[in-house]
Amino acid sequence: MALSEHASRFLESMPAAYRNAFLDADVEEHAQIVGERGSDIARAVVWRTLPQGLAILCVVTEYRPGLVAQVSSAFLAHALDVRAAQIYCRAQGEGLEAVDFFWLR
Repeated sequence: MALSEHASRFLESMPAAYRNAFLDADVEEHAQIVGERGSDIARAVVWRTLPQGLAILCVVTEYRPGLVAQVSSAFLAHALDVRAAQIYCRAQGEGLEAVDFFWLR
């Protein structure tokens, strides 16, 4: 399957570690999630649900120092256990955009 133009641009903006971790179908879905953020401060979407009560949450927002700690505090406040995370940044305008994935239970 060839990537759409939108997904191709998104993929090119992501670091090599991201490009090596996800399939084309995943990239299409992630590009849509990121694109739907628009001018909102942040967007958080359950990207996948997995067996045994796990879910993969995609969080997209402007990068700032301490972001992962802030998001993790929110998870703790809601009794969510972070089982794994993949944290990425990409150039967006004059700053950086965080595109982070959290495996939660």
